[in-house]
Amino acid sequence: PETIGDDTEGVCAAHPASERIVYIPASGFLGGSSQAGENTALVRLSTLAEPKEPIPRTAALIGEKNLESEVEENYAEVCRLLDRLGIKVILRFCRNIEAAEIARLGEAAFFIIRDERVEEAGITIANRFGRPYVSAFPTGLSGCISFLQEAGKACGIPEEGIAKAVFAEEEYQREQLAPFAELAGTSVALGFEPFAGCHAVAREAMERIGISESADGIPVKLPFYLPVGAAGVLKMLYLWRREKRR
Repeated sequence: PETIGDDTEGVCAAHPASERIVYIPASGFLGGSSQAGENTALVRLSTLAEPKEPIPRTAALIGEKNLESEVEENYAEVCRLLDRLGIKVILRFCRNIEAAEIARLGEAAFFIIRDERVEEAGITIANRFGRPYVSAFPTGLSGCISFLQEAGKACGIPEEGIAKAVFAEEEYQREQLAPFAELAGTSVALGFEPFAGCHAVAREAMERIGISESADGIPVKLPFYLPVGAAGVLKMLYLWRREKRR
């Protein structure tokens, strides 16, 4: 952090342990923002890693937040999808990791950026290591399909392998949506959109099941975060079904 009146970067550089200090300019008093601080921190911390020979079919996640809602559930959903492609996550940068683990950043075959909030840092890091990247976690049902396609391409997986993963995911989604068939023909009122994109995710699921939207329909709640993958959608539908059964 910045200290008013001090050349913080200069102080760090002159310190006897300067080689073990990472200076992160995050001066909120001088017009900075939380988002800018996050991106700067990620970029500066990434300098603790050096480019290495990438390990095939591996990914590193960039920008997960330690206090993010549903963070472990979202991670599990990303891993579920990557598993269809035979891809393993080797680093969650910087989710509950030790400084020494950051060195693995250079080993990943490609990067997966959490969302647009840290996209600037993600792209900068990807360019530094010369790696392809996927710009965001998957959102909604169709987002799972596009995520598989993008991740597969970024990791250099043959088209046949990607197509097989997509087919398996489509089958999985049909099976998972089947128990919500009782919602078909129901009319719901979505109401306030707590996070940009939530309405689109909800309406896609509604179309798949046969749910209509009406101002005088059953009032249902949307998650206050953007649902990640099929898991996020299914959790939302469980709440809707419970509301209908009341």
